[in-house]
Amino acid sequence: MIFNNGQYQANRAAQNAYKWRIFETRKYVGVSLNHPDIDYVKMAGVFSIEAESVSDPSKITAALSRCKHAMQKGGPYLVDVRIEKHYVVKDSSWYDFYSVASMQAGQS
Repeated sequence: MIFNNGQYQANRAAQNAYKWRIFETRKYVGVSLNHPDIDYVKMAGVFSIEAESVSDPSKITAALSRCKHAMQKGGPYLVDVRIEKHYVVKDSSWYDFYSVASMQAGQS
């Protein structure tokens, strides 16, 4: 089970503790995990693992039941539970764009 809020909160907390420019600007480096959004269900499928994503709280019980059933049969099952972000600030989805491709010879 993945509790997925699209953020790396531990990194935000560590950066916040230093009270430097990151704290002042609220632009935390390496915190956003959704640029691009990680499709855990698709990743599980590549390994032939059954998976589903749940964002509606009323559907979690059924998803966990399917998970339990798969595990009782001896197989893995992934449930990607989309949860709300905590400590949302103005730029909570900001990310520092980094591209290896742009660093290749001949590109700027």
